[in-house]
Amino acid sequence: MSSLRRGKKSETDVFPSDYNKQASPGVPGSPAHLHIDLSVLDIDRIDESHMEFSIQFYLREIWKDNRLNLSCFLENNNSQSNTAVPDSVVNRLWTPDLIFDNAKSGVLFGLSVPNRFIAVLRNGLIYRSSRYNLVIGCNMNFEYYPMDVQECFLKLALMSNPERKVIMRWTTDDEHLCQYFSGASFTHDIQSLKKLLIPVCQLHICQKDKRQSTQRLHPQYPGGFPLLDILLD
Repeated sequence: MSSLRRGKKSETDVFPSDYNKQASPGVPGSPAHLHIDLSVLDIDRIDESHMEFSIQFYLREIWKDNRLNLSCFLENNNSQSNTAVPDSVVNRLWTPDLIFDNAKSGVLFGLSVPNRFIAVLRNGLIYRSSRYNLVIGCNMNFEYYPMDVQECFLKLALMSNPERKVIMRWTTDDEHLCQYFSGASFTHDIQSLKKLLIPVCQLHICQKDKRQSTQRLHPQYPGGFPLLDILLD
């Protein structure tokens, strides 16, 4: 990944004079699209007594901010890599205010350096990658223990951006991004865990539960959606 090189344009040219980092990149009637990609590294602890599990993953967020002039990043990049965004620009940039709605605790990895970076992709999209370790609450039902199967969610939401301002989508929903991202993936060691990707458009309808032949409605959270449906045997 290359860094920003000084040329005819400087970092001060990135932002228009009326830029507001608190306002989303969307415009009235046309919300911004935030694409999500998740790589689960490990689910290393399942605690039935406290009804929780811990999960480690990389979260990648991709969006477009048409208010910015990113030509200084793209024109000065003579390589085929993406351009890292310096802190002086990041601090003035609108970024998604993502929260983990059902997390009990968690940390952004910070061994040696904070495990987060922001870059400008070659197509002008903004890309943020972060590594997390979270403890997630799960309402477990032990009626059929020890033959029980637990269904747990990782729920992601936007703190202050309703759907009319920002819409969350999987990277696989975009015809270009789906060539480079898988939406959600598991490392080889935990491939046996079953996962269901639940897009936003399915939140408002009852879905058929194939295991029990019953109808169920996925819980809906303001500004957010269930990100992963993980079955724990």
